[in-house]
Amino acid sequence: MNTVTPIQTTEELGQVARKMRKALGGQRGMAHRAGVGTRFLSDLERGKSTVQLNKVLDALHGIG
Repeated sequence: MNTVTPIQTTEELGQVARKMRKALGGQRGMAHRAGVGTRFLSDLERGKSTVQLNKVLDALHGIG
């Protein structure tokens, strides 16, 4: 059985976002595709707790 582990911290969310982004390409292209800046994407990937949720959702949608 395949078990899904829920994301419980901003750091875990950042790790998932980074893995997805690396699988799809560079940070600049992914930021553009997601409609966010590279600084924001970097903050997200580092697990910064003050990133805006709506931008997080936009970035993850853009990343895939």
